[in-house]
Amino acid sequence: MDAQVKAEVEKEVEVMRSIDHPNVLNVIDAKSGEYVSQDGSKKYSAYYIVLELAQQDSLFDYIVDQAAFPEPVAAYLFYQFLRGLHAIHEKGLCHRDIKCENVLLSDKFFLKVADFGYAANV
Repeated sequence: MDAQVKAEVEKEVEVMRSIDHPNVLNVIDAKSGEYVSQDGSKKYSAYYIVLELAQQDSLFDYIVDQAAFPEPVAAYLFYQFLRGLHAIHEKGLCHRDIKCENVLLSDKFFLKVADFGYAANV
């Protein structure tokens, strides 16, 4: 793995670990390692990130499937989104890539802000 890419991934993991909030996707574990191709001819370096499970896919997928939300559902999801965003901002961070694809839903439709690859200190 390229040193710059590894540094970017490590920064994203560090940012995610710094935010402990129910509406922000949690990092369970992260480590670098190597794996070998099936025929044993090549070694690859990799960075493994184990994330909290968000079983209901992204908000984008849900919107595509449902077309419209009933107002109480929209209010419930928007409230959770604002809580997650507030937790991010309280840490002095800016997400910088907010879109429906980066908002995930858990099995009980609990909203999780994800993908902190572009996050930066404010």
